[in-house]
Amino acid sequence: MFAMAFFQIVFIFTLISAGITEIYYPPVLTCTHSPMKSGSSISVLYGSPVSINCAVDASPAASYRLNFEKTVPDPIPGENATQYAESPGQLQIPSFNGRLAGFYTYQASNDFGTAVAKKLHFKTQFISVDNSGPVKSLLLAQTRSGMIPCDGTFLDYNGINFEWKYYAASSLTDAAKTALTAVPGPLVNLDNGRLVVDRTSGSLYFTAGLLTDSHASADHYFCVASLKSNASVVGVGSISKVTTQLKSGDNPTLEHPPAFMKTSAASVDVNQDEDVTLVCIASGKPTPTITWTKDGTTLDSNLQSEYNTHVIIRKAQTSDSGVYKCTAHNTQNTASQDITLKVYGKLTITKEPPVEIVVIEGKKASFQCAGSGSPQPQTKWYINAQPYVINQNPRITISGDTFTIKNAKIPITASNGTIDPGDNMVVQCELTNNHQTVLFNTGINAVDNSTCPDCKNEGKCIRNATRYICNCTAEFSGATCEKCETSCPDPPASVDNLPLIIGGSVAAGVVVTAVGVTLTVLGVKKMLICQKPNSINHNDNAELGDASPDKNDSSTPEAGA
Repeated sequence: MFAMAFFQIVFIFTLISAGITEIYYPPVLTCTHSPMKSGSSISVLYGSPVSINCAVDASPAASYRLNFEKTVPDPIPGENATQYAESPGQLQIPSFNGRLAGFYTYQASNDFGTAVAKKLHFKTQFISVDNSGPVKSLLLAQTRSGMIPCDGTFLDYNGINFEWKYYAASSLTDAAKTALTAVPGPLVNLDNGRLVVDRTSGSLYFTAGLLTDSHASADHYFCVASLKSNASVVGVGSISKVTTQLKSGDNPTLEHPPAFMKTSAASVDVNQDEDVTLVCIASGKPTPTITWTKDGTTLDSNLQSEYNTHVIIRKAQTSDSGVYKCTAHNTQNTASQDITLKVYGKLTITKEPPVEIVVIEGKKASFQCAGSGSPQPQTKWYINAQPYVINQNPRITISGDTFTIKNAKIPITASNGTIDPGDNMVVQCELTNNHQTVLFNTGINAVDNSTCPDCKNEGKCIRNATRYICNCTAEFSGATCEKCETSCPDPPASVDNLPLIIGGSVAAGVVVTAVGVTLTVLGVKKMLICQKPNSINHNDNAELGDASPDKNDSSTPEAGA
């Protein structure tokens, strides 16, 4: 009997498989990347490897295309070209640098649609300073303010350390310009509250000039930019000469009230988990004292830099949002500046679309795509990587967060071999709130009536590799989702005073009524449905699972068995 049951199972599976000779469907694209970080951009340590690895499930086979959008000029001064290897769906960069900073995304296409991977923004803490030009001069009036920029190309300022020093020697050779930090001699580090290094731009601010700011004619100021992630990557530039003078009518002992030379914008927006630096540099004599508050409360000193000219928040959270007030005070007066920081929480997906939908010819299918966040994200729709145009397909309706296709059309192959894909396509849903973007791909796979099983009780036809099966709800099971487990009564312990042994045998002529038990025959689970089956009149010791099934019997193997 076991052999007969096994033959029945194999025969049923053979029938299921035989009905499908060839399957065509649009690409389902899956990509991973390293470093594996989330957020609006991925900060890559300078010189470390980057990889993108994509796999596609498509029939016929799909072709790949890599899109790259540069975010920095090429070539970047002082940086060599970087080697990388690309193969279908794979990108390997052994040593990432500024030339390759930008947006990356893969596409996979076949005759039935185009899938698009999430756009990845890779950036790095690149530095390239300019030390080839002539020495620049800053004329600084006593008690007055001035600024020297650190000229160069910088990426991701949060990953760069800026220092300013001066070099006291009789001469400054070209060789010394290229490696000033290694030149012996008095290299004096600046940033003392009166001379302030702006960490958000690298510039050096003189808040009130003194005669001592002018050194011997051969002395020069210079900036040193180095990567926090790689101390060996250093750039030296902005060789400058400072002279001070007394303007006519000025009194070198004259005191001035505070005035802001550099502050952050009145409104600063960042995403959750990003670093943010707020800056407040004020001129004045005597040198102003800087204090900070947040929403009227004195700010934690751990967030403030030396001399309080900067507030540095690592991995900002929504709780860091608020109004930061910078106050500069000296004996002459007080000045203040409000900076509103808004930390946007991560975009939350409230309705995630499916990866693939199988829709039977002439039927309807729909799905939703929605999210929440601050600000509330907008939903944008694309078909095969192109923006959806209203009425471009009369069978498609897009309303807010819902995509619907009606009267689905299946693919048609013409006599000359050309293919009309019908309504096979890949729908892209993009959720964006100008600070974060999330992209989903949903493949629409239109098939004829004979391809899918007749799924009942809200079961959905889905593609499982090279065949189609029913995906049942939790209450139902079986090849067509007809078996009910939750409403069945508990099986009786005995029938007609004979013990009922699940998976065992019963005496001939026993009538089993209202039984909902799961039997296992050769590893295949079967369910006796909730009804009164016919009397079982087999030989003694006949297995329950060997009963010949009627159209509602449970001997049909479950999907995926």
